[in-house]
Amino acid sequence: MCLNSCKLPAQQLFDELGVSLRVIPNFETQECQWSYGEIAPSPAEDPTWPKGCLAGCTSREEVRKLGGSEAGIAAPVCS
Repeated sequence: MCLNSCKLPAQQLFDELGVSLRVIPNFETQECQWSYGEIAPSPAEDPTWPKGCLAGCTSREEVRKLGGSEAGIAAPVCS
């Protein structure tokens, strides 16, 4: 998911370089807005961080089709 593979690493990298950056994802269009000079809130305080499953995410359904916990496959945590 973009949150852990792009948003947080990019914000951390730019912070280490001394440049404030806030990445604001748009999950409907699959685009992100990069706002330089803006301090990013923590994930717990970030209103752009999803609080549940994303629209269109089929991971839980796919795990269920594969047999879920009966097959030893853990359902993904939605967020």
